[in-house]
Amino acid sequence: MQQQQIQGFILSRHWRDTRQGIELSFWLATAQGPKHISFSGQEAVFFYRPSK
Repeated sequence: MQQQQIQGFILSRHWRDTRQGIELSFWLATAQGPKHISFSGQEAVFFYRPSK
């Protein structure tokens, strides 16, 4: 898989559950115009700090 660095301003973000894990989807405003990127197979993380 080829990796690419993209710089831009995040316009929207979405996530959805799939059988392969969480899919993160972003639309960016870049110097080259709007770009859509997504990351599949992600895991959720949860932190909990009990009150004293």
